[in-house]
Amino acid sequence: MNALKKIGKWVGYPLLFIFSFLLFSYLTFPYDRLKRRIIYEVETEPTPSGGRRASGMQMEIVDLSPSWFTGIEMSGVRIAKLPERIGDPTLDVTFPSIEARVGVLALLLGGFDLTLAAEVAGGTIDAAIEGHSSGLNVDAQIASVRLRRAPILRSFTPLPVNGTVDLNVDLDLNLEPSESNGEIRLNLSGVELGDGQSGLSQEFLQGMVPRAMRAFIPREGLMVQQMNAGDFVAQLDIEGGAGTITRMMGRGEHLKIDGEGEFTLGTPPATEGPAWPRLQRGLLNTRVDTLMRFEFDESYQNIDTQTQALFSLGQRAPGVWTPDMNAVQVRVNGAPGRFRYQPAGTESPPSSVSEMGPSAMSEMSAMGVRMGMGAMAREPGMALGGSAMNDSAMMAEME
Repeated sequence: MNALKKIGKWVGYPLLFIFSFLLFSYLTFPYDRLKRRIIYEVETEPTPSGGRRASGMQMEIVDLSPSWFTGIEMSGVRIAKLPERIGDPTLDVTFPSIEARVGVLALLLGGFDLTLAAEVAGGTIDAAIEGHSSGLNVDAQIASVRLRRAPILRSFTPLPVNGTVDLNVDLDLNLEPSESNGEIRLNLSGVELGDGQSGLSQEFLQGMVPRAMRAFIPREGLMVQQMNAGDFVAQLDIEGGAGTITRMMGRGEHLKIDGEGEFTLGTPPATEGPAWPRLQRGLLNTRVDTLMRFEFDESYQNIDTQTQALFSLGQRAPGVWTPDMNAVQVRVNGAPGRFRYQPAGTESPPSSVSEMGPSAMSEMSAMGVRMGMGAMAREPGMALGGSAMNDSAMMAEME
């Protein structure tokens, strides 16, 4: 009995200390300081010299509180992109709730293990990210996110985009690109491009047309009427650091999209430090070579006089239109942020162009069901480009 008491003292007191330490650490953790730190990281970005500068983003968090011992829960999170020019609107997105949790064991071993669950724009985001000394594993799903309710995305697209997005990402990224593998599956449904009130900016158009034609572009750009682009799917596979766009196809009332291509992951810099910043710099050097084809319905080309003028201007661009003048083909190559657009009207079209019958649309629908998109809710009043009724009409037309 005395021996048990002695053992109890040696074991019990340390356990009591550890429990008390964890409990009081949990209760007294400086969550306000963590909240300010998260906002600071979003609103600033690193500079090459090692300092910080304004990122052009703004973040608000209504409440940040603990979630069990290793997690936090945030509510009323708003992220906004500040306007770059006077008069431009502030574009934002709101997350009703975000819950994040870290793996303690991974931190003790020198890595990190983060799980994230968020509500946004009528849908959800779930992600599990595991970092280690040689790379990063990402398993993420975006389900039923409505683009109309995320205005911040407008800052990344030349035109307003409405629709519902579902995305599956399963990546194993390594500091040695030849050991990186994974896949990305994207599905957009009920897609609408343009809104009849805004359009393609002069700066964007100048990057898309030959130099000799840039004088014809109005200073205010060209307004684009709303376009029904229907449903769109894309499938990217990565094996040994080499990527292939194995599927890129969209079918809508006004627009048909086809694409194919390849990409090669960039090599991260051989410097000391955490894997993720090095991987990020490597990804920015990814080399892309993609052929894109856009076929516009004749009814849309003649929807109004300005749209007619837009297509008339485009048809003067040498080498952009296919010989039969039915579609625009462009080859996109380069690295993210440094893409080059080259006319490719005389090249052979992407292989999916011939897949315009019921079998192609059935495969697109099957991909959507596998990704959990079969019973997707749509925004009230949104064009039902991916509905069963429209799909049937589209297949009849394609036949």
